[in-house]
Amino acid sequence: MKTQARLSTSPQWCRPLLCLGAEFVAVAVFLFGFTCLLYYYVASSNLPYLLDGRTGAGAKAALELGTLTIVFVGSVVNAELLWAAGDIGLGLIAWVNLVCLVSLFPLVRKVYQDYERQRTLGYDPIFDPKALGIEGTDFWERQDDAHARNV
Repeated sequence: MKTQARLSTSPQWCRPLLCLGAEFVAVAVFLFGFTCLLYYYVASSNLPYLLDGRTGAGAKAALELGTLTIVFVGSVVNAELLWAAGDIGLGLIAWVNLVCLVSLFPLVRKVYQDYERQRTLGYDPIFDPKALGIEGTDFWERQDDAHARNV
């Protein structure tokens, strides 16, 4: 009876959409499960990087337990609490990103000034981390070595 009342009072354009409730929920649950698995893959791929190349069984077990806990808790708590926790987590991530961006600003300014200097002199700008005093740029150093061998 509720469905009939809803159909009779809803605008003509949205009536077909009201019948897709079960399909929408099925797709939403599938996407929730998929994103949880995707999160686990990304997190497990980044774990060795965060641990500086060390692979620890304890860290991997903590990641697995944390993933299972998040999935379980996310499926049983009420939506209001879940949204509040998500908002808090997103706010914390935003603050961490802002702190990282502010700390990277001097380095970015140095690279940008070097780029502008090269453009002003009429050069095709090339990023040279050694000339700027930037350490830990293995990728660009390998690229420079490969370029020197090919030239």
